[in-house]
Amino acid sequence: MKIVTNFAIAFVTLMLAGFVGPHQSVMAADDLGPKKSSAQLTVDAGNIMIQQVPDLNFGGISVHEIVSGSFQRHPLKSNLVNPGPIKTATNANDGNATGLLQIADYRGTGAGWRLEAKMDALTDGKGHFLAGYVDLVGSQLTASNPDINPINPAGSNVPRLNFAKDNTSVSSTVVWQADAETGTKSGQGQGNNQTTIGTRTALTLVATNTNVTIAKGRYQGAITWTLSNAPKG
Repeated sequence: MKIVTNFAIAFVTLMLAGFVGPHQSVMAADDLGPKKSSAQLTVDAGNIMIQQVPDLNFGGISVHEIVSGSFQRHPLKSNLVNPGPIKTATNANDGNATGLLQIADYRGTGAGWRLEAKMDALTDGKGHFLAGYVDLVGSQLTASNPDINPINPAGSNVPRLNFAKDNTSVSSTVVWQADAETGTKSGQGQGNNQTTIGTRTALTLVATNTNVTIAKGRYQGAITWTLSNAPKG
């Protein structure tokens, strides 16, 4: 019994020596980083749209001015247009009474855009027409990108809408344009863009052979606003 006991003690001693001998494993050093991971967010494309267009009311004009041809500039009186031959009680069209012209571009492409307008002749709906032009001037310009082109560039570039009885002879006018993104310029028109058509906007009539037969009444002309999803080349 004594021999067995000593043998067992010796065996255990040898086993323990094997764990603490030359082949003992060493724990790795602390790893305090830094390490990097990734975060992801997908940006989805939105739309481009005309959100608001203004109505234009230029007040009144006398038959004498029309017949005599002594035409004057008639400043915009308000943006409130009453029911008439174009803006009827059942078809009010899209114009607002605030003067706000608003374009939104949430495509995320930086491609730019172009807004054009074309105006029909003023008519009383009874076969009488007036021809002339409207100079559009914007103010209170706000945009998500402050690099946006103004609605009323300086000099002779103020957008002018010509209107005549023969509307096929009148082309549309570029009213507002946002240039496309380039290597040195970010996309101008991305986000919300708005201006107010008000102060200094004016209507002027021109002589036609129908002026002498003009009749009193309320005259209105439709303005068609069209947005292209790229600037004019």
